[in-house]
Amino acid sequence: MRISKLLPTTVIALALATTVGCSAEVAAPTTETTPPPAQTTEAADTGADAPSSSAPAPSDAKPLRFTDNAASHSADCTGRDVSIEANTGDMVLKGDCGTITVEGKTNSIVVESAESINIKGDTNEVAVRIVGAISVEGLTNSVYWVKAASGDQPEVNDAGDVNEVTQVKPAQYEELLETIQG
Repeated sequence: MRISKLLPTTVIALALATTVGCSAEVAAPTTETTPPPAQTTEAADTGADAPSSSAPAPSDAKPLRFTDNAASHSADCTGRDVSIEANTGDMVLKGDCGTITVEGKTNSIVVESAESINIKGDTNEVAVRIVGAISVEGLTNSVYWVKAASGDQPEVNDAGDVNEVTQVKPAQYEELLETIQG
């Protein structure tokens, strides 16, 4: 009779003894916010700390970085550099941007204003209203510009093959913008 009363107590004591020193942490779920698709960035903060002047991008401004493929974006890049590493995207970049570097392929990009455009990818189409310099290293890229930031035309360096860098009228720029915005 005594064993039947001690057995449950012993089992409970053994169970407790084997779990002494063991612990489990339960963490409350964290809430991470993902920026809207129009401002998806990896190394950039597109919040209110963006400079609002049309001055060149300060060295401490975080660049905007786009890496998601087959996506559409619209972002204000005033005072910031932009890195486009995505493929097959449609992008509208507003404001007075710093340097825009395109390393992806088959993107359609419309830019309001940029210090410079550097294209390293292939088969990209870029339309820019105002630009200081254009550099193209890839293949079969098209860059359409309306006005140079200073002088009659921007500084152009085409080190790639079968690229086109052409001045267009403002109406042609607007047509490209409407095509991308859908």
